Amino acid sequence: MKNKEITPYQQNQALKKEFSELGLDLEPVMEFTPMDIDLENRRLQSLLDFVRLYRERGESQKVMELLDKPFPPIFPMISPDNDWYRFRLWLEGAPLTMKLREQAGLPPLEKAIPEMTEEEIREAIAFRMDALKKSGIGIYLQELPPPILLMALCEMLEEETERMEGEGWTLDGCSGYCPGCLQRPWCNTGQSLGWAEDNEAGGMHLRAELQDFVSMNPQSKEVLDAFNEELEEDIRGFRSADPKNN
Repeated sequence: MKNKEITPYQQNQALKKEFSELGLDLEPVMEFTPMDIDLENRRLQSLLDFVRLYRERGESQKVMELLDKPFPPIFPMISPDNDWYRFRLWLEGAPLTMKLREQAGLPPLEKAIPEMTEEEIREAIAFRMDALKKSGIGIYLQELPPPILLMALCEMLEEETERMEGEGWTLDGCSGYCPGCLQRPWCNTGQSLGWAEDNEAGGMHLRAELQDFVSMNPQSKEVLDAFNEELEEDIRGFRSADPKNN
């Protein structure tokens, strides 16, 4: 009786089993596409072939480049040098993501910021900025009062990011969500109203941590309506300029 042809699902499970037998966790380096199993299988096969060839040829990056295999096929693709760095970490079973604080070798604060003196706050900022610079992590925040700057720094330092070798991330602390940002009162973009939280607050919505440092006068309904109308005009202009809407 003729053997049935292997299905894409069976191939997928067989490839994943091979990585498991090699002791390699696919989660940190693979972009799975369950809605396109053939694409996922091609990615798995490409990575498996790369791992095998790399190990067969003495785990040499230079040799792989000579064999026209210059880039490890891992996700997310950041840059050739950092992809190689993360690929080697992965083969060693090391984590590919870490908190920025851990990447910079920084301990958590020993005291709560409200309990710190002004001198302690400034020293804590300088210590952290210096450690981040040495780790190749650039920080570009707004000009903030020292306690808010330290709060923003500590908040960013607890974020999980991909590990980088040499010059790494350049971060500005902006998530795009103004009502939840510590920098909002000192940011030109952040000072624009129009968020649902602003309408509810009757003015600029501020995080609770800012209440002791910033006082915002409530805005009239006319001012809030003007901001909302300006926002709507921007959206209408964007939509009219989009070729898909013409």
